[in-house]
Amino acid sequence: MYTLYTFNIDKIFSGSIQVTNIFDPVPAGTSIKPPTLKLGEIAYWKGDEWVTVLAEGIPHSGPTLEEIKTAKRAEIDHQRDIMIARGLSYVFPDGLGTMEIRSEVDMRNISGRALKGLVLVVADDTTTLLPFRDQEDVTHMLTGQEAVDMGDAVDTWVSDHYVSAWSHKAAMDALETAEAVQRYDCSGGWPE
Repeated sequence: MYTLYTFNIDKIFSGSIQVTNIFDPVPAGTSIKPPTLKLGEIAYWKGDEWVTVLAEGIPHSGPTLEEIKTAKRAEIDHQRDIMIARGLSYVFPDGLGTMEIRSEVDMRNISGRALKGLVLVVADDTTTLLPFRDQEDVTHMLTGQEAVDMGDAVDTWVSDHYVSAWSHKAAMDALETAEAVQRYDCSGGWPE
């Protein structure tokens, strides 16, 4: 899943949407980059980047507190996705490696390996080994249970990032001024 940032017909930032299938075409009127808004500014999409300008002289009153919070929520979602994409440092049976978690494809591969491991566990097969290649291009040979454990570790890693994002959003939503929302720092408080 990833977040797209939307703009209206005038190319002014209007919010965000969640996309679950990376193979779906990117809808018109969206960007993968989040805008950063300050009080009295609006964001325009200029084809490959957001440009913020003062709302003076533009028939728009500037972002409301809720619009600024919407942009900050999008920033938090973007930070969550960046933190997940760092990958999970994991102790495989034969040593340390990093599991790539950059996309739905990575998640599908890990889930598929864990599911195959579960099939082996249910069949009481303890001799078949499943290969898993990590970010460092090292192939780790896993028993069924080890593949299930790996999948569980990734599920926990991703879930913990969502919990952190929800905590950031709750803390930010409790703020009552645009200035406080804009100053809210979501760079910390993520799982290591």
